[in-house]
Amino acid sequence: MNIKGIFHFFITSVFAFLSLHAIAQNTATVYGKITDAEGVAVENVTISILGSPAAPAYTNDKGVFEYPVPANTEITIVFSNINYNQFRKKIKLKEGERQEINSALEFKNNMDVVEITGD
Repeated sequence: MNIKGIFHFFITSVFAFLSLHAIAQNTATVYGKITDAEGVAVENVTISILGSPAAPAYTNDKGVFEYPVPANTEITIVFSNINYNQFRKKIKLKEGERQEINSALEFKNNMDVVEITGD
């Protein structure tokens, strides 16, 4: 690599680092665990910001998630899964702040009795 190539790589790296640093300064993080009413982890719960085009996060097989959110702005975090009632929480975090949100989602359809009839 010649001197010009090294200089170009260095300048590009510095700008990339500064851009990432600037983005990180404007964010906070929500994290936690989502379970059902019995305390069993719920996998594939979608975590999103109400009204935002930002990509959502999802809980893993242990119900755990971590999601970067905009700082210094009141937002509503939405937790949803097709089998459970949606849960919403309003938050406003400072830059770099981390907030734990743990929730037990309520199952949508509690069927007590299933009746099967046939001829």
